[in-house]
Amino acid sequence: MSTPRSEPAAEPARERELDKLARKWAYQVSMTAYIPLPHKEIERVMRELAQEVFAAVTTELFDEDRAAAVGERLVELHCVGRTSLRCSVDVLASALTADERLQRTAGSALRIARVLNAVACGYTDSVRWQTVDQQTRINQALQEAVRNAEQSRQTREAQRDEAFAELSLLRSELGHQLLHDVRTGLPNRQFFTTRLEQVLNMGSPTTVYHLEVDGLGTICDGLGRHDATGLLKVIAERLTSLVADGEGMVARFDSGRFAILVETEDRAPDPAPVVARIKAVLAEPAIVDGVAVIMSASVGVVQSPPYPSNPATVLHAANLALRRAQRLGAGHWATLVPHEREHEELWLAATLPTAWRAGDVGVEFRPQIRLSDGRPTRLDARLRWDHAELGTLAHDRCVSLAERTGFDRMLGRWLLDQTGERLASWSGDLPVTVPVASGQATDPGLLATIGESGLPAERLQVSFPAGAAGGLATLAEAGLGTALHDFGGTAGDVTCLSDAPVHAVRLASRLTRRAGEPIVGRAVRDLVALAHQAGAIVVVDDLRTGAEADWWRAAGADLATGPLYPLPAELDDDLGW
Repeated sequence: MSTPRSEPAAEPARERELDKLARKWAYQVSMTAYIPLPHKEIERVMRELAQEVFAAVTTELFDEDRAAAVGERLVELHCVGRTSLRCSVDVLASALTADERLQRTAGSALRIARVLNAVACGYTDSVRWQTVDQQTRINQALQEAVRNAEQSRQTREAQRDEAFAELSLLRSELGHQLLHDVRTGLPNRQFFTTRLEQVLNMGSPTTVYHLEVDGLGTICDGLGRHDATGLLKVIAERLTSLVADGEGMVARFDSGRFAILVETEDRAPDPAPVVARIKAVLAEPAIVDGVAVIMSASVGVVQSPPYPSNPATVLHAANLALRRAQRLGAGHWATLVPHEREHEELWLAATLPTAWRAGDVGVEFRPQIRLSDGRPTRLDARLRWDHAELGTLAHDRCVSLAERTGFDRMLGRWLLDQTGERLASWSGDLPVTVPVASGQATDPGLLATIGESGLPAERLQVSFPAGAAGGLATLAEAGLGTALHDFGGTAGDVTCLSDAPVHAVRLASRLTRRAGEPIVGRAVRDLVALAHQAGAIVVVDDLRTGAEADWWRAAGADLATGPLYPLPAELDDDLGW
């Protein structure tokens, strides 16, 4: 293959841009595949290729082969990871479309598209021919083996049957290894997926049980590799016994994850009895090197129909069902109901950063009202997501979604910054309470983040989740007001009251919603008294009626928020969102 033609040196600015592009391209493509070259050499080659791409776009006569050679060169460099081509096209597209000289050139967008298409075509053609070449060499090797076997048959007639038997055994063994797990002998994911596709295409009622043995990694680490393999074989034998009398398959996917495929003739059965049998066989003590191991499993169940005859869809649904079961705790099981919006929380969590960047997530303020006289004494800063389809998503749900992806720290920092900016432009002097999420509460840089927000310490109260209040003492020492929210009266919650100064306690909504029940009401009154004894005031949220306000006033609560107490008009004009 010819080396890409070099172009005359560009002006200094263009050279710098090419250097920058080469570094970016080299770094990103190195993350997608192993390239057996020093990084500096990779950057040098990427610079040459980038220069070729720019030349292909700017040359008056379009040369498709020149652009295709860039794709071919990427394959030669072993940039053949699953996302290598997409990464390269994304990097080049960004650089080409951002180039000022090309932006001023008529028709440049079409030329860019043609060049990138040629690069992709060159890449895919090269990969295809490389695959064909590999297959050819394999076929040649097999043909050579057959020829040798034939020659051996002719010269040593007596050994013919033995030679063919050995070859057949070798092929069978290789095929078995490709489709089975080495440590347990069970079918692997590939074999399971193929069988699932066959069953689904036949239209048979099918149930997939995707299970993970709880804590298996910890158990295996404790037993050691040899004994761990023995335990995996025990698990495999016990699960296989569940389908010994019917149509089914057991497979090991990875680590402690297994799958069971059960097919029936009439309709998919109730999965509960099968799940019970799975738990029962795992709960029987397994003696491994003199150690009795008792196991449990979390199980996700999917049935088809009604799920469509697509194995990838069914397995993805089974994985989601397993994750749902694991959220319930070890040893639980869950099914996935078709057309239920089982992806809603995952979808919202994934799209929250985009909505935030688009300005759909904002900060709203609500007053904390003194129950004794109905006067506002403090403001709450809260997140709010105005979703086009689901309406308004409140603060707690925004935080819960952000915590799923680790976005909670960035969102919490933004909440502090926005609160600081809004208060700086407001003429009022009410103090403000800003809640932080669990991830932000454990951030050692939280105090510095608060300082950078510009919020005055004398007006700021930071509210921690009751279960993650380790940083309260640090903020209190710095002169900041501190509070606990989602306070439910657990031993950990109560301990927080004595570990650090706490100025306010917000009772958990799971208690406040049921405060009218006799037992819960008494517990709530005791918690209010406990908080007062610790020197903290008590705040209750989501009050909607005057009767509720009267009840909490009688129970000893100090402040309240909720729809009953909208932001006063004079504050809404300045702070409303």
